[in-house]
Amino acid sequence: MGLLQSLIHIIIFFERNTLHFSDSLQFYGFMAFIAFITLALLSVIRRSMFEIFQTTHLALAVLITYALWRHLTVRPSFSRFYVCIASGIFVLTTALRYSRLILRNVIWGQPYTTAKVTQVRDSVRIQVIVPRPWKVRAGEYLYIWMPGVSIWSIFQSHPFMVTWWDNDVDGKSTNIYLLIKPASGFTQKLVQYTGNCVFRSWIDGPYGQPSNVGDYGNILMFASGIGITAQIPHLKELLRGYRNYRVRTRNILLVWQLDKESDQEWVQDWMTELLSEDQGAYILKIGLYVLRNFDNQNTSYGDMEDYGEHNRVRKLYGRPDVDRLIKSEVAKKRGQLLIMTSTGSDMQEQIQRSTQKYLDREVKLTHLAFQPRSYRSFWSPRLPEVNYKGVV
Repeated sequence: MGLLQSLIHIIIFFERNTLHFSDSLQFYGFMAFIAFITLALLSVIRRSMFEIFQTTHLALAVLITYALWRHLTVRPSFSRFYVCIASGIFVLTTALRYSRLILRNVIWGQPYTTAKVTQVRDSVRIQVIVPRPWKVRAGEYLYIWMPGVSIWSIFQSHPFMVTWWDNDVDGKSTNIYLLIKPASGFTQKLVQYTGNCVFRSWIDGPYGQPSNVGDYGNILMFASGIGITAQIPHLKELLRGYRNYRVRTRNILLVWQLDKESDQEWVQDWMTELLSEDQGAYILKIGLYVLRNFDNQNTSYGDMEDYGEHNRVRKLYGRPDVDRLIKSEVAKKRGQLLIMTSTGSDMQEQIQRSTQKYLDREVKLTHLAFQPRSYRSFWSPRLPEVNYKGVV
């Protein structure tokens, strides 16, 4: 909105005047406009270069405030009052945020939170030992500040989904787990700590909007790669709610597309615990679709393997047939069906196209807050079409 208003202001100005940087009024006004444009363009690099985005975003916000104040000071007007209001709100919210940070992280004799870093294959798992426990909900994420990772991490805090948690007798979470797939910058630095390294840290959160997915009788979950981090919390909450008679869900199917077969080790212990939680109810079924890099050299596309009690886990080698899976779940559903996605853009487009056919049949599609990036290039090999003997 600020960019749109400044753009209209600039257009009206140029219709009547010419630009002279020697004029302080025009110089600072144009400076604020350029800063607004740069701020809007920064959203392009938010995910790929978060550290640069975060620092530059704050610097530009300060620059815009300064430029606007100087722009309005040249010819004093009541508009300066709005800059004061905006600055006051920023100072107030910042003070409240830091008060919350202190409350979340500081207890008597320990002014920090402890974070343990372990490596699981090519992913990183962070265990956060919470000084002041709270009741974690699926869909929450938090920012973590770990200054000991590198020199630059002193000035950085990073957002990650809460993937798992351990509760005390009061139902509050004493241990919170974050699962991270290293990319660059801070996350790549974490890979260097291959042992059980312990860091002093601060956490900020939780953020996010928990949703009551337990109101749906049938749930179909799609995840690709590290997108599984967004689905596991919902599985944990649904199965616990089923045990305590708090949800209506009676059928859950998780479809997880893996780039490599070894990626299943990221969450293998948590998956085992979820299946154990489901024992006796058997409302959860899991389909693992492995795209490439099979563990067994004799495995070929189209092969299937069943695991677990009542064959609740099926591993299939090849791409999931999204249309067929959705059609099957719609056909056998009782009540409403919720389709939840945390996938790359390619798979998400397939899901959207397939779901459009059934939106008038009590089927709802929702995209979770975390959506993994797709790393596909022109040179990526095209996977063969696979016709499985059955669906999960």
